[in-house]
Amino acid sequence: MTSPYYLVTVVPFDSSQKGVSGGGGFTDAFSIHTAPEEDFTVGLLSLFTHELLHAWNPYKIGQMPNTPEEIYWFTEGFTTYY
Repeated sequence: MTSPYYLVTVVPFDSSQKGVSGGGGFTDAFSIHTAPEEDFTVGLLSLFTHELLHAWNPYKIGQMPNTPEEIYWFTEGFTTYY
């Protein structure tokens, strides 16, 4: 990571189903959205790890081209696998 600061945001959203969550990675930050009553499960921890790895990957394997559709299987698949 290049910045001494890193922002993690957890955003509640209204969902009637437990286990429904998602996230997004940004420059020196990521956000997670999940239901307010969601437990801190292995699945939610995996989502945190997945989003954080998006910040780590480019520094270890190099910057990705600006056409994510062509390499989406790699950026998401490798991150999830690792």
